[in-house]
Amino acid sequence: MPEKQILTDIKMDIEEAILEASPSEIFVPPGRQRKAFDEEALRSLATRLQEEGQHTPGLCFINESGVHQLIFGERRLRACALVGLPFRYQLTQAAPSEYALAVYEFSENIERQDLTWREKADAKARLHRLFQERYGAAKAGPGKKGHSLRDTAAYLKQSLGNVAEDIQLAEYAEVIPEVANAKTRNDARKLVEKLKQEVKRDILLEKARSKAEKNRCEMLIDPSGTPTTSEDFENRLAYYDQRVICGTMEEQLILLPEADVILFDPPWGVELDSVALDNASQTKYDDGKSQLELLPARLHLLYERMKPNSHLYLFFGIVHHQLIYDALEEVGFTTNRMPIFWHKEGAHRTRQPDRYPGRCYEAIAFAHKGSKPLVQRGRPDIIPTPPPTPNMKACHPSAKHPAVYRELIARSCEPGNVLIDPMAGSGMSLVAADTFQKELALDYYGIEQSQEFRDLSIFNLARGYQLLVGDTAQPQNLPSHFSEIQPGTPEWRQYWDAHPEEQAEMLEWRTAEK
Repeated sequence: MPEKQILTDIKMDIEEAILEASPSEIFVPPGRQRKAFDEEALRSLATRLQEEGQHTPGLCFINESGVHQLIFGERRLRACALVGLPFRYQLTQAAPSEYALAVYEFSENIERQDLTWREKADAKARLHRLFQERYGAAKAGPGKKGHSLRDTAAYLKQSLGNVAEDIQLAEYAEVIPEVANAKTRNDARKLVEKLKQEVKRDILLEKARSKAEKNRCEMLIDPSGTPTTSEDFENRLAYYDQRVICGTMEEQLILLPEADVILFDPPWGVELDSVALDNASQTKYDDGKSQLELLPARLHLLYERMKPNSHLYLFFGIVHHQLIYDALEEVGFTTNRMPIFWHKEGAHRTRQPDRYPGRCYEAIAFAHKGSKPLVQRGRPDIIPTPPPTPNMKACHPSAKHPAVYRELIARSCEPGNVLIDPMAGSGMSLVAADTFQKELALDYYGIEQSQEFRDLSIFNLARGYQLLVGDTAQPQNLPSHFSEIQPGTPEWRQYWDAHPEEQAEMLEWRTAEK
């Protein structure tokens, strides 16, 4: 039936007069659509009605028994009954049909749509602004007057933190489209936190660069330590600022020394195999196809900027095995076409988890220019690392565990070697290189096209390997199998954290033992 006809069939003539009656005098028929009522929300509404009155009336009609029967406003009616307030309502001039009553309830309940996170945040911000315009902004000190954020939170009967965060989100959404377009409140909150960190990082970096320029001297940094004071951290920022260059590899490689070792990780496609939904706070990159098209020219450039005897490590997706090795050999590299596999413990990604196993590895092509020998010979072709820590994943969607880079550097680098990562990203390869400074004194550099991630690389270098990795390093001297460990002991917990792929089996074994 056309919408116009439906509206005609259920049209009501509502009297303008607002009546009042005890809630017990209003008949609520059984079988209404809404059956569940949140008691806490009802009490909150009742308190509000008690303090401010019932501004929005309900709607009733006079049924065949001459009793006023409810159409709209059951929550208001119940809230009034809780605190002994009269129920305010209007009347229709004619009793609606059973059909019309069903349509009214459908329109009132089923089709009602909740406000979006931004509409709620904007409403709170506007209400707070109106309160302050009327009563003035609160000022600190004895006998303070005016309206504070705490007053708004008390009025809304919500926590101060929740209201403050919503008002802040509303303010950011007014000026930053990415925040305004976030799908959820949580996505918006993550974006705002990220923006705050970027601003803080930019301020600290600028301060450190100014300090370095003023002193005009190279600061001595102990890469094995972590910063203990703000001045120490600023010194580290200024020192590492020279290690990461902003720009493209095409622009910057020519300005750097020729490399002994290259660690190359093109952004083939971030989270390509993830089953997770899009995240508003996650940076997007070019897709894999465009990177594959650029690969031959980039490999040629790298080959030209490498020393006559040098090594290249190239991260890639195993599905492109033949294409990658063809491209490497076409440029002039020599390979055995057997990749190294990086085993990412705890990661099991697949687009179809109900049909195929999860992928927990990444392939690394190892290529020679000339005949540079390996420093560590006979190392295995599988490199396991623990899951990345929150610090490593916080700002960059494809941050790799620096432990995998440490292993590659140890295999190929000799004292004084030049190491370059032409697409440094979050700088984890540089963090790994920095840990070898005492024994190898590497001359290492990173190139990063994004200023945001270039600054993040410097920050990660200043924080240091141990702070980033935390307690995710492999525990030492643990038994080779969990069945040799007593459940509930610290060693059991260490093994549990180090082997997420065995956790289900560990639970079954512990239950059986009990």
